[in-house]
Amino acid sequence: MHKQYWSLMWPFVVFSLVTLGIFALVFSLFDLDFQAYRLGAGLLLFILGIILVVRLSLFRQTVTVAEQLAQTKRQFQEQIERQHQQDQELHDYFLLWVHQMKTPITASALLLADIDTEVGDSLRLELTQIERYTNMALTYLKVKSTASDLHIQSHTLDEMIKPLINRYRLAFIRQHIQLHYTPITESVVTDANWSQLMIEQILNNAIKYAPHGEVWITYDATTQRLTIRDSGMGIRSSDLPKIFDKGYSGFNGELTQKASGIGLFLVQQIAKRLHQPVTVQSTWGAGSAFQIQFSKVDPLLLEE
Repeated sequence: MHKQYWSLMWPFVVFSLVTLGIFALVFSLFDLDFQAYRLGAGLLLFILGIILVVRLSLFRQTVTVAEQLAQTKRQFQEQIERQHQQDQELHDYFLLWVHQMKTPITASALLLADIDTEVGDSLRLELTQIERYTNMALTYLKVKSTASDLHIQSHTLDEMIKPLINRYRLAFIRQHIQLHYTPITESVVTDANWSQLMIEQILNNAIKYAPHGEVWITYDATTQRLTIRDSGMGIRSSDLPKIFDKGYSGFNGELTQKASGIGLFLVQQIAKRLHQPVTVQSTWGAGSAFQIQFSKVDPLLLEE
C-alpha cells in the first residue's frame, strides 16, 4: 500500500524540493535575505506535510473501500457459484426423479392393458394425464437448460401426430369429441421430440376445452403451417395476449379448474428455441385455432 502511495506522491514531493532548490539558488546568486527564504521554505514544507498527511488519509480510505469492494465481489461470486451448484443439484435430482417416474407409469399401463372395463378406461385416462404432466416436468427442466441438444432432421408430420392421437384416443371417446384428421405425409425439418411436445400440449387443450365438440388437425404445405382447431369454448380477447405467460390460466382455467398455466408457456419456449412461431386465433364461444409455423430449413441456421 505504501509503495502505491509514494508512487502517486513522489512527483509532487520532487516538484516541491526542486522548487526549494531553485529558490535557494536564486537567493544565493542575488545575495538576498535568507531569513525570508527560510520562512518561505518552512511554510512550503509545512503545507507539503499537510498535503502528504491528507493525501495519505484519503489514499488509505480509497484502498480500504477498494479492498472492501474486492472482498464483496469475491463473496458475491462465491455465493453465485454456490447457488449455481445448488440449482444444478436440484435440477439433476428432479431430472432423475422424472426419469424414475416413467418406470411405474409404463408398468401401470401394461397392467391396465388387459382390464377392459369402464374403471380400467378411467384409470388409463388418468395415467395418460400423469404421463403428460411428467413429460411437462421433464420438458420444463430441459427447456431451461442451455445444454439440451437439438436433433434436427427431416420428419413427416404424421410420425409426430399419429402417436398422440393413439395416446389420446380414449380421451376423444370419453369426451365425445369428433376428430378430423387425414395422415399428413409432408415433411418438415425440426426436432421431432420437441415439436411433438408442442403439438401434444395444444391438442390436450383442445380436448380439455371442447367436450362434445370437434377437433381438426390440418397442414398447409404452401405456408408450412400446422393448424389444430377446435369447436370449444374459445378464449376471451382479454386473455389472448397472456395465454403464453408462465402460470397464467385465464378465465377458461378458472372455469374448468384444470389449467396449470405451464402447458402453453412450454409451447412458447420450445417455439422460440426451434424458431417455429406459434400463433392463435380465437373467438369466445366459437373455438380456437393454434398454428405452428414449420420450415424446410434447419432452425439452427436461422441463428447464424
